[in-house]
Parts: sequence; structure tokens; C-alpha cells
Amino acid sequence: MASSFTTSVFQMKPTSGTHRVKIGTQHLNNTFFKPGSSIRCGTFTVGEYQWAILYYPYGHLSPVTTHISFMVELLSEAKDVMVILSFCFIDRNGIASDSHKESVVFKKGDTKGFSCSMGRDSLQSSDLFKDDSFTVECSIQILEPSVEVKNNIFISVPPSNMHQHLHHLLESGQGADISFNVKGETFLAHRNILASRSSVFQAELFGSMSESKARCIDIQDMEPQVFKTMLQFIYTDMLPPSGDDTDKGVDEDILAQHLTVAADRSCIVSQKLMYLQALWLVVHQFTRSF
Repeated sequence: MASSFTTSVFQMKPTSGTHRVKIGTQHLNNTFFKPGSSIRCGTFTVGEYQWAILYYPYGHLSPVTTHISFMVELLSEAKDVMVILSFCFIDRNGIASDSHKESVVFKKGDTKGFSCSMGRDSLQSSDLFKDDSFTVECSIQILEPSVEVKNNIFISVPPSNMHQHLHHLLESGQGADISFNVKGETFLAHRNILASRSSVFQAELFGSMSESKARCIDIQDMEPQVFKTMLQFIYTDMLPPSGDDTDKGVDEDILAQHLTVAADRSCIVSQKLMYLQALWLVVHQFTRSF
């Protein structure tokens, strides 16, 4: 079964662009241009929007006619476009002057900009003026919200059922290569599994002992139920549910004692600890009944 966990990241992503325009001042007299009259000096694109720079030779608003003004107009269809707008002059050495900067919001047809703090006559006598012209630079940084959603898919891995397969292998006897005769009852098993779980079986089945060549090993000093339960633990690392053997005439406390001895003989430490715990529980329940 798969489950998902989503995360999102919000940020304002900037998109920037710059446009320079060189403005010649010859013939820009007040005969043709009145306060509030503008000249579109060029269009440019930043992001997905088209913009235009407007130059006001005699100011953007009356009655101040001694200062020039610059505006930016949004030409594209849009609304609520967040912009950091800046203007600066470029001197005759190509160095930018201090810029005028402001944060504004545009919609189509809006014009935003500034009036130059330097008078028109002062500008013409400054280092910004060369060959009857000057250069102004407009920079636009558009801030647009961005949300990135990540969908992390987790696959739920079911718990291991290897013990069930190994238990079936033990019960079916498929591929068994060793058998045990325990007081007349035969149990099939697999040498590799037994040897991997017990150093005693390792030495007995793959060492120099006579049993390593045998196909069947006789065990006469252990009860069949005890041996069967020990095999189940070797294959599955689990004890059978409580009560599975009591209907065969073997009490749980007696079975636990025998299994502890069997685990000790087979050097199965984890099994011995489990059986000791089971034995303690039986004794504990017995003493509590009085």
C-alpha cells in the first residue's frame, strides 16, 4: 500500500531586466512639448510583460517645468504586477549614478516613475551630458509568487512473512535432506538451516562426527513434542502459541523445562531465553493462584 506526504515551498521569484536609452536634447523645446507631454523612447520585455520608457522633457506634472521626468508604462494585459523599479543616469564614462528606486504595483496602462531632482539646465552642464545627449537606465525586477509542491510517495512495506514460508517448508518436508527418529516419530529437516542456527548441528551434520554422513539420526532422550517445538523455533524464530501441546498430554511448565534443556544442548541461546521466560510465566501464574 502506498501513502503520500506532500510539502510546499512558497517564495517570491524575481525576474529582472534592464533597458538603456540615449536621449538627444536638440530641438526638444517647449514649442512642441508642453508640461505633461511625453516621448516613448523605446519598448522592451521583462518576464512575460512588455514595457515602455516615457520621457517628459518639461516634467510630468504642471506647474513644475524646469525638471525632466521618466516613467515606465506597462503595455501588456495584466494586473497586480509587483515591481521594484529603478532609474539612474549613466555618465560620459559609463558609470551609473545613484538610482531612484521604488516598489510599485502595475496594471495595464499604468505609468510609474520619477521626476529628476536635478533641473534641466543643471543636467546639461553636468558630467552626465555629452554631445547634446544623456543616457538613462531603467531596471525592472518583477516579483511573482511561486508555490512548489512536492509529492513524496511512500510505499508501505508489509512485515516479513519469511517465518511462515520456512514453517511451511518444515511442515511439507520439501527438499529435506535429513530426518530424525525421535522415539518412533520421524521429523524431516534441512541440514543447511539446522547448521546455520545451531553450532551443535553444524558440527554434527557437517563435521567429522559419524552423523554427518547419516540420512537419519536417532534421538531417544527427548520427547517428540519437545523436538518438534525446537525445530519450529529453529525455522521460524518463534514459539508455538500457548496451549498447542497441552492437548497431547504435555503440561506447559514441563514442556518449557524440556525445551530449555534442548536449547542448551543445541546451543540455541535465544530459544533458551524464550523458554526460560515461558517457564517463569508458568511459575508466576501458579504462585499467584494461591
